[in-house]
Amino acid sequence: GNPYDWIDFSANLRPDGPPSWIREAVHDAQKNIRFYPDADMRRAGKGLARFLDLPEACVLPVAGGIAAIDLVLGSSAGCVYIQPPTFGEYAGRAAVYGRPCEAWSGKCRKGDTLVLCNPNNPTGEIRTQPELLSLWEIVAADGGELMIDEAFIEYCPEHSMRRLIRPGLLIAGSLSKILGIPGIRLGYVCADPETIPLLRRRLFPWPLDAFATEIAAQLPDHREEIRRDAEQ
Repeated sequence: GNPYDWIDFSANLRPDGPPSWIREAVHDAQKNIRFYPDADMRRAGKGLARFLDLPEACVLPVAGGIAAIDLVLGSSAGCVYIQPPTFGEYAGRAAVYGRPCEAWSGKCRKGDTLVLCNPNNPTGEIRTQPELLSLWEIVAADGGELMIDEAFIEYCPEHSMRRLIRPGLLIAGSLSKILGIPGIRLGYVCADPETIPLLRRRLFPWPLDAFATEIAAQLPDHREEIRRDAEQ
């Protein structure tokens, strides 16, 4: 059918669709579609790092939040632990890489990954930074890693863990929800500077197209506007 006829409750997307600056950025980016995008994503990486208030060495742009999830889950071979009910694609991507997926029992082994969505999809449950750091300590002590999916974190940025990243703690992020652009794939991974190059090597060439690149580059100029949108 026609998506314009739908009342869409499937995701907490910006209800008015993309803001005007996104439409302008997409229009401006059309002149670049005749060229291959920068394989190193330097302009996008710089914009995302400034928007997230992180060093560029800690941020890896990717083609949407699901690409961030896939990249992290494809980098280890142990069990993937989740806390249902939660986003179904964690189990789906784990299966693609032959990784078992189980409900979190409080223990893990070396090479395992605990995946948490914060705020959780679909319940909206929030975990505080101290709670998440406690879980990271448990997982890290057993030789595992904690991945936090912050796809909806711009609605409650005070709970973000991106400025607390450390070895074994990775953030998967998405701009789809807060900008209302699921049709333009733009996401990121936040991790410690030693982990980012390992993940980057697993990316396919030219991960971001011209439109996602332009939006990422302009993000720092619209930080306050994005904050006001989330409050509304």
